[in-house]
Amino acid sequence: MMPDSEVGPRFRVGDQITVVGPGVNNGGTGEVTAITKGFDSIYRYDVRLQNGTLTRFFGFEVQLNRGESKVA
Repeated sequence: MMPDSEVGPRFRVGDQITVVGPGVNNGGTGEVTAITKGFDSIYRYDVRLQNGTLTRFFGFEVQLNRGESKVA
């Protein structure tokens, strides 16, 4: 098992997600377009929502649509 500091991102570019966090985008769906690891080692996910909006989320704010991961 890898130490927490070496754990990779929860999602991959191309994954289809649903927004589950609070806010105006709750319930929206979209695709992960980029992943950024901050100085604090926390991943952020850029997502293009179906309405064309590009926004950034933390991993706890989105969930993978069932069976949609690009992870091999």
